[in-house]
Amino acid sequence: MFVIPAIALALIVVLWGALGHVSAQGSGNVCFAEYTGGNVTDFSSADSQAVRAAVAAASAGGTVKIAGTCAVTVSAGGTTQLALIDKTLTLAGGYTTTNWLTSSPAQTTTLDALLDGRVISATAALTMQHLTIQNGRTTAIHMAGYGAGLYANQAIALKQVIFSNNAAIGAATFGGGAYVKRYGQHHRQRLPQQ
Repeated sequence: MFVIPAIALALIVVLWGALGHVSAQGSGNVCFAEYTGGNVTDFSSADSQAVRAAVAAASAGGTVKIAGTCAVTVSAGGTTQLALIDKTLTLAGGYTTTNWLTSSPAQTTTLDALLDGRVISATAALTMQHLTIQNGRTTAIHMAGYGAGLYANQAIALKQVIFSNNAAIGAATFGGGAYVKRYGQHHRQRLPQQ
Protein backbone atom coordinates (compact mmCIF):
# COMPACT_ATOMS: atom_id res chain seq x y z
CA MET A 1 0.00 0.00 0.00
CA PHE A 2 1.34 3.40 -1.01
CA VAL A 3 0.71 6.27 1.44
CA ILE A 4 1.05 9.91 0.38
CA PRO A 5 2.03 12.18 3.26
CA ALA A 6 -0.49 14.97 3.96
CA ILE A 7 1.97 17.71 2.96
CA ALA A 8 2.62 16.07 -0.40
CA LEU A 9 -1.11 15.69 -1.00
CA ALA A 10 -1.66 19.37 -0.17
CA LEU A 11 1.12 20.34 -2.60
CA ILE A 12 -0.49 18.24 -5.37
CA VAL A 13 -3.86 19.94 -4.77
CA VAL A 14 -2.28 23.41 -4.86
CA LEU A 15 -0.36 22.62 -8.06
CA TRP A 16 -3.46 21.09 -9.67
CA GLY A 17 -5.38 24.31 -8.96
CA ALA A 18 -2.52 26.48 -10.22
CA LEU A 19 -2.57 24.61 -13.50
CA GLY A 20 -6.19 25.58 -14.03
CA HIS A 21 -7.76 22.20 -13.28
CA VAL A 22 -10.43 23.57 -10.97
CA SER A 23 -14.10 23.81 -11.78
CA ALA A 24 -15.47 27.10 -13.10
CA GLN A 25 -17.62 27.50 -10.00
CA GLY A 26 -14.59 27.22 -7.77
CA SER A 27 -12.35 29.58 -9.73
CA GLY A 28 -12.86 32.56 -7.42
CA ASN A 29 -15.28 34.56 -9.58
CA VAL A 30 -17.54 36.64 -7.39
CA CYS A 31 -20.83 37.97 -8.71
CA PHE A 32 -23.25 40.39 -7.02
CA ALA A 33 -26.65 41.74 -8.07
CA GLU A 34 -29.17 44.28 -6.84
CA TYR A 35 -32.69 44.74 -8.24
CA THR A 36 -34.78 46.54 -5.58
CA GLY A 37 -33.30 50.02 -6.04
CA GLY A 38 -31.67 50.12 -2.63
CA ASN A 39 -28.02 50.30 -1.66
CA VAL A 40 -27.78 46.69 -0.43
CA THR A 41 -26.69 43.57 -2.33
CA ASP A 42 -29.73 41.37 -3.01
CA PHE A 43 -27.92 38.31 -4.40
CA SER A 44 -24.32 37.05 -4.46
CA SER A 45 -22.75 33.90 -5.88
CA ALA A 46 -19.44 32.32 -6.82
CA ASP A 47 -20.73 31.95 -10.40
CA SER A 48 -23.51 33.77 -12.29
CA GLN A 49 -26.48 32.57 -10.24
CA ALA A 50 -26.79 36.03 -8.63
CA VAL A 51 -27.60 37.55 -12.05
CA ARG A 52 -30.18 34.87 -12.85
CA ALA A 53 -31.82 35.25 -9.42
CA ALA A 54 -32.04 39.04 -9.80
CA VAL A 55 -33.43 38.74 -13.35
CA ALA A 56 -36.09 36.31 -12.09
CA ALA A 57 -37.01 38.55 -9.14
CA ALA A 58 -37.07 41.86 -11.05
CA SER A 59 -40.34 43.25 -12.36
CA ALA A 60 -40.78 43.90 -16.08
CA GLY A 61 -39.31 47.31 -16.84
CA GLY A 62 -36.94 47.04 -13.87
CA THR A 63 -33.19 47.36 -13.57
CA VAL A 64 -30.78 44.63 -12.49
CA LYS A 65 -27.52 46.16 -11.24
CA ILE A 66 -24.46 43.91 -11.38
CA ALA A 67 -21.00 44.04 -9.81
CA GLY A 68 -17.95 41.80 -10.18
CA THR A 69 -17.32 38.91 -12.55
CA CYS A 70 -20.25 36.61 -13.22
CA ALA A 71 -19.37 33.39 -15.02
CA VAL A 72 -20.89 29.99 -15.87
CA THR A 73 -23.78 29.16 -18.21
CA VAL A 74 -26.91 27.09 -17.62
CA SER A 75 -29.46 25.46 -19.89
CA ALA A 76 -32.77 27.36 -19.98
CA GLY A 77 -35.37 28.05 -22.64
CA GLY A 78 -33.87 25.48 -25.00
CA THR A 79 -30.40 27.09 -25.15
CA THR A 80 -27.32 27.44 -22.98
CA GLN A 81 -26.51 30.93 -21.72
CA LEU A 82 -25.42 32.89 -18.68
CA ALA A 83 -28.81 34.65 -18.49
CA LEU A 84 -32.12 34.40 -20.35
CA ILE A 85 -34.02 37.70 -20.42
CA ASP A 86 -37.73 37.12 -21.06
CA LYS A 87 -39.14 40.46 -19.85
CA THR A 88 -38.20 44.07 -20.58
CA LEU A 89 -35.17 44.86 -18.39
CA THR A 90 -32.06 46.95 -18.00
CA LEU A 91 -28.83 45.13 -17.09
CA ALA A 92 -26.42 47.69 -15.66
CA GLY A 93 -22.82 47.17 -14.58
CA GLY A 94 -20.21 49.45 -13.11
CA TYR A 95 -21.33 49.10 -9.50
CA THR A 96 -19.58 48.00 -6.34
CA THR A 97 -21.02 46.13 -3.38
CA THR A 98 -20.57 49.26 -1.29
CA ASN A 99 -22.25 51.59 -3.79
CA TRP A 100 -25.32 50.43 -5.72
CA LEU A 101 -26.48 54.02 -6.27
CA THR A 102 -23.85 55.32 -8.72
CA SER A 103 -22.52 53.39 -11.71
CA SER A 104 -19.00 54.03 -12.96
CA PRO A 105 -17.48 52.63 -16.16
CA ALA A 106 -14.22 52.44 -14.21
CA GLN A 107 -15.72 49.56 -12.19
CA THR A 108 -15.43 46.60 -14.56
CA THR A 109 -18.43 44.28 -14.58
CA THR A 110 -17.96 41.12 -16.63
CA LEU A 111 -20.46 38.51 -17.82
CA ASP A 112 -18.44 35.48 -18.95
CA ALA A 113 -19.83 32.37 -20.67
CA LEU A 114 -16.48 30.55 -20.25
CA LEU A 115 -16.65 29.37 -23.91
CA ASP A 116 -19.68 27.22 -23.02
CA GLY A 117 -22.70 28.78 -24.76
CA ARG A 118 -24.13 32.23 -25.18
CA VAL A 119 -23.70 35.07 -22.69
CA ILE A 120 -27.16 36.72 -22.99
CA SER A 121 -30.33 35.52 -24.75
CA ALA A 122 -33.09 38.12 -24.85
CA THR A 123 -36.66 37.48 -25.98
CA ALA A 124 -37.85 40.87 -24.68
CA ALA A 125 -36.60 44.45 -25.04
CA LEU A 126 -33.25 44.87 -23.28
CA THR A 127 -30.99 47.74 -22.31
CA MET A 128 -27.40 46.96 -21.32
CA GLN A 129 -24.84 49.41 -20.00
CA HIS A 130 -21.33 49.39 -18.51
CA LEU A 131 -20.79 45.66 -19.10
CA THR A 132 -18.15 43.42 -20.66
CA ILE A 133 -19.73 40.47 -22.50
CA GLN A 134 -17.09 37.81 -23.10
CA ASN A 135 -16.27 34.25 -24.07
CA GLY A 136 -19.60 33.34 -25.67
CA ARG A 137 -19.52 30.43 -28.14
CA THR A 138 -22.26 29.18 -30.45
CA THR A 139 -22.22 26.79 -33.40
CA ALA A 140 -24.57 26.12 -36.30
CA ILE A 141 -25.62 22.87 -34.64
CA HIS A 142 -25.75 24.19 -31.10
CA MET A 143 -28.07 27.22 -30.52
CA ALA A 144 -28.54 27.94 -34.24
CA GLY A 145 -25.11 29.63 -34.32
CA TYR A 146 -26.42 33.16 -33.80
CA GLY A 147 -25.18 35.75 -31.31
CA ALA A 148 -22.55 34.20 -29.07
CA GLY A 149 -22.25 37.30 -26.91
CA LEU A 150 -25.84 38.51 -27.28
CA TYR A 151 -28.84 37.08 -29.10
CA ALA A 152 -31.92 39.32 -29.14
CA ASN A 153 -35.18 39.04 -31.03
CA GLN A 154 -36.52 42.36 -29.71
CA ALA A 155 -35.20 45.90 -29.47
CA ILE A 156 -31.89 46.40 -27.66
CA ALA A 157 -30.02 49.45 -26.47
CA LEU A 158 -26.31 49.31 -25.63
CA LYS A 159 -24.29 51.93 -23.76
CA GLN A 160 -20.60 51.36 -23.04
CA VAL A 161 -20.80 47.60 -23.60
CA ILE A 162 -17.65 45.75 -24.61
CA PHE A 163 -17.91 42.48 -26.55
CA SER A 164 -14.74 40.42 -26.22
CA ASN A 165 -13.73 36.96 -27.49
CA ASN A 166 -17.24 35.86 -28.58
CA ALA A 167 -17.56 33.60 -31.62
CA ALA A 168 -20.30 32.02 -33.71
CA ILE A 169 -18.50 29.01 -35.19
CA GLY A 170 -19.24 27.10 -38.39
CA ALA A 171 -21.13 27.56 -41.62
CA ALA A 172 -24.33 29.66 -41.55
CA THR A 173 -23.46 31.36 -38.27
CA PHE A 174 -23.90 35.06 -37.61
CA GLY A 175 -23.09 37.63 -34.98
CA GLY A 176 -20.22 36.36 -32.90
CA GLY A 177 -20.51 39.45 -30.72
CA ALA A 178 -24.20 40.25 -31.13
CA TYR A 179 -27.10 39.16 -33.29
CA VAL A 180 -30.45 40.98 -33.35
CA LYS A 181 -33.49 39.50 -35.08
CA ARG A 182 -36.63 41.59 -34.93
CA TYR A 183 -39.97 41.12 -36.65
CA GLY A 184 -38.64 38.52 -39.06
CA GLN A 185 -35.75 40.70 -40.19
CA HIS A 186 -32.12 39.91 -39.51
CA HIS A 187 -29.87 42.80 -38.48
CA ARG A 188 -26.18 42.03 -38.55
CA GLN A 189 -23.68 44.56 -37.31
CA ARG A 190 -20.01 43.74 -37.40
CA LEU A 191 -18.51 44.93 -34.15
CA PRO A 192 -14.86 46.01 -34.13
CA GLN A 193 -12.42 43.46 -32.74
CA GLN A 194 -11.20 44.24 -29.21
